[in-house]
Amino acid sequence: MRCLLAALVLKFNVGCHLQPRPISSLGLPHQQPPRPSRCRAVASELQVEVRPVAGKGMGAFAAEPAQKGTWVCSYRGEALTLLETMRLYAEREPEYLFAITPDLYIDANLSTHFSRYFNHDEHGNLRHTVDVAGRRVDFFAARDIGVGEELTFNYGAGYWLASRKEPLPGTDSRDFSLPVERTSVSGHALPLTPRTADEMEALLHLPVEEARAGCMRTLEYYGATRRSGGVVEVPLGLGPTAERMVVDPEKASLGLLYEAAFACCRQSEQL
Repeated sequence: MRCLLAALVLKFNVGCHLQPRPISSLGLPHQQPPRPSRCRAVASELQVEVRPVAGKGMGAFAAEPAQKGTWVCSYRGEALTLLETMRLYAEREPEYLFAITPDLYIDANLSTHFSRYFNHDEHGNLRHTVDVAGRRVDFFAARDIGVGEELTFNYGAGYWLASRKEPLPGTDSRDFSLPVERTSVSGHALPLTPRTADEMEALLHLPVEEARAGCMRTLEYYGATRRSGGVVEVPLGLGPTAERMVVDPEKASLGLLYEAAFACCRQSEQL
């Protein structure tokens, strides 16, 4: 994952926003699982219960056993374009976004489906696949799962580096709090104005304000213009037909600025 919006943004602690009552998947509408063969019977979602978890807020638990490879569910939410996402989260970080493509996301912020409550674990019992054509994300059992087990999956190192959070003790063996030298992953000094995807990824290793400043320099390089009142009109891509968005650089989330800058760099590399 390259940033909060690029692959996955899920809130790690959701308890303060939810009523602590169990929610069963049995009463929810079912979405059809992937069908690799027409001869194979269509499966149903795994029966899941959502309940409070100490230190995590809410979590999803298996209410029936699942064998390795069993389809668990699809990630449920509203389909959003990159532009819609950036407008919606102009002044706050997104919490439940899954990326399908660089311009298509599933936002479960308002969803009540149990997939919204999958917590992180480096060695989680779920794996996921992304179906671009079908515009969906599917979860499968990564190993045999017993009744009562919490359903978890690995958010990825990029999530923790970008969010500046730390995994709960016992959920990850890696230490994301270690100081990182201000160099790119290749060991070369980070340029003042990142112009490639790799250089943009290196920004995630910098303090938030430095990363924000780097994003703004990149956006200005690709045509961002400052307006009166301190706001900036930033490009969401290259060329005269690219969409643009007016943001307050002091209030806009790092994720928003990063995605806009990353999109410009990626398109530039493809020219």
